[in-house]
Amino acid sequence: MTDRSIYQTKLGTKFNQLPTILQNFHSLDGPKHWRGQASISGGQGIITRSVRWLFGFPAPTDEVQVDVKVVNGAKSGVSFERWQRVFGNKSFHSVLSHEKNDGFIERFGILGFKIGIDFHDQGIIMPVIGWKIGPIPLPLCLAPQSETLEFQDNQGRFRFDVKVSLPIIGLLMHYQGWLEPEAE
Repeated sequence: MTDRSIYQTKLGTKFNQLPTILQNFHSLDGPKHWRGQASISGGQGIITRSVRWLFGFPAPTDEVQVDVKVVNGAKSGVSFERWQRVFGNKSFHSVLSHEKNDGFIERFGILGFKIGIDFHDQGIIMPVIGWKIGPIPLPLCLAPQSETLEFQDNQGRFRFDVKVSLPIIGLLMHYQGWLEPEAE
């Protein structure tokens, strides 16, 4: 297993320019359990509700407790991070792994999303730049669109703002909130 996280590897020297809380969240030796609050909005149509249910995504709510646990590992020499997210009583997970070139893959079951990652003056942004079912690439024009920003707020907390939309359908979900390291 490498001594650098996926984010450290992909951002290179820019990783050290991130706010301290983002460095702690995304480094291998940082805290692995984070807790905070979030608000969630989302489309109310049958398709968006069905997709959220299928993936275990939370339903819209004004305020909910959030727990995030990140476990690092390696399989066949490839590093990965398993992210477990719990919004209230709704839990979902994904697995992040290295991808050639500019991004990484985030897998939700058999669906894989190639995520770009770039330094932003406030933190990092992560758009969807490709997707696939198993090993089969799918057209980018049909991919979910992600507007994801992570940054540090004025209280020094880790902040996230994730908006996911589906082509033609519209908003799937938009969740935003804050996290702090949980004492182990």
